[in-house]
Amino acid sequence: MLKTEQIQVIISKFKDATLWLLFSLSAIILLWKLGQRSLEDWDEAIYAQISKEIGQNGDWITLHYGYVPWFHKPPLFMWSTAAFFQLFGVDEFWARAASALSGVALIAIIYLIGKKVYGYWAGVFASLILLASYQFVHSARFGTTDMMLTFFLFLSLYGYLHLRQGNQKWWYFIGTACALAFMVKGFAAIVAPAAIMITLLIERQLLTTFKSRHFWQSIVLATLIILPWHLTVLLQHGQAFLGKYLGYHVIERATRPLEGNSGDFLSYFRRVIKFFFPWVYLIPFAFIVSVKDTLKPHSSSRVLIVFFLVVFGLYSLVSTKLSWYILPLYPILAIFIGYLFQKAQASSTARSWILISIATVALVIFPLTPLKIVGIISPSVKQMVAVFCFVIAATLLVLILLKRLTPKSATILLFAVFVFSGIREVRGLYTARVTPLAALAQVAGQGDFSKNKNNPLIIAKLSADLNHPSALFYSNRPIWWVRSAEELKTAVNSDKNHEIIMSKEDFDNLSSDYEIQVLAEKASLVYAKIYPNNFPGINK
Repeated sequence: MLKTEQIQVIISKFKDATLWLLFSLSAIILLWKLGQRSLEDWDEAIYAQISKEIGQNGDWITLHYGYVPWFHKPPLFMWSTAAFFQLFGVDEFWARAASALSGVALIAIIYLIGKKVYGYWAGVFASLILLASYQFVHSARFGTTDMMLTFFLFLSLYGYLHLRQGNQKWWYFIGTACALAFMVKGFAAIVAPAAIMITLLIERQLLTTFKSRHFWQSIVLATLIILPWHLTVLLQHGQAFLGKYLGYHVIERATRPLEGNSGDFLSYFRRVIKFFFPWVYLIPFAFIVSVKDTLKPHSSSRVLIVFFLVVFGLYSLVSTKLSWYILPLYPILAIFIGYLFQKAQASSTARSWILISIATVALVIFPLTPLKIVGIISPSVKQMVAVFCFVIAATLLVLILLKRLTPKSATILLFAVFVFSGIREVRGLYTARVTPLAALAQVAGQGDFSKNKNNPLIIAKLSADLNHPSALFYSNRPIWWVRSAEELKTAVNSDKNHEIIMSKEDFDNLSSDYEIQVLAEKASLVYAKIYPNNFPGINK
């Protein structure tokens, strides 16, 4: 039998290795089968195409999309992806790698923040909660800027937690992290410095901060990171840059809903309920214990509450509503819920209100898990599994009420129930999927780029919802996107032949008006040559 001292040594060594274990687990979850799905319209394919064009034209300053200047975002994410493309080749895996690796790094930071603010188990639970959450895993495996932005935001919060211990040199760490966040997504990065400054004001440390030379020097450092690219592009492109970068993507996006992405003040409540199952049902209890901790003197958790309120409040006021805007909320919620589970296992009695609350929620959500599975098992089997899940959750609740389980055992079992339910949400992200549009665009892109670059490919958004970003990426040629019969007539009414991707329904509808020669088919789409009627040289 192991002695108590030996057990303590084993536990200590396990804790020392926890960071690397979580790092390895997150790498497996976020990188496995990363390149087995086609790039999605819009943003993912856009960022991949921009990164590819950096390699094609060699211009790392002015970003290009569709072979014309693109001023929507700062370049750090695209620079990272372009570097991966240069080193390892252009494909879906490396188009998503910068986002996925940011997710892996974020898991490590969340563990460290949870551990520093609340304790070891809060950090462990928080990291595992994120890895069993659909929105987090999806965003990490989606090649866009938001996961990298979120990583740098939390890196700055981690620096602030160290700053509170008295070493003012951590301001340089904070300034660098905030500047890099800005270089990923511009003014979306202001939430971190805003939360830090509000927290300093609440804690009556703002005047002391203003007297610190390290604070001001960190601002200079951040400016030196942010300014060179922005100033260079501004000098090169002037009003064209300001109009898109600041006017359209900051002012207009904040004041009116763009591209149909509207919503009301409750929009993000509904999205958290949808994308944070099953953890969302523990949020009220997690907030109770977290706010209670925040009210303690010298609590280090205050900045987390403030950050949550800043992010949620700001994006609830912004008119354009998109699910990924509130991605930084999920790590905060995971930390709060992780703290809830830590408090549960540290309870003095198995009948603590925290354990009973968690078990009651499990009793409600666990039977829903099999019922939400689509297209895999029959309805009758789903019902049987749901009953089985209900029995498991009910048994756990009864054992807790009868004090037949220790608080630690009960907590671990309940946490496993929630993880199992969360994994059900995540598993669909690993299914290989090549979209018909991507497959046909690849066929259309075969050949020399130098020849294709002057030969646009028509993408017809008529009866089918076909969009151009992924077609541009996979075809490696300019796109002529038509959304009406009149636009198609303009595109085809010339003395040269054209190639088109359209739905089979459009093919049937247009066959009487155009000469169409099908080159390839995929599912409901066709890739074809299209000519005006009576085009010379056509063999009928």
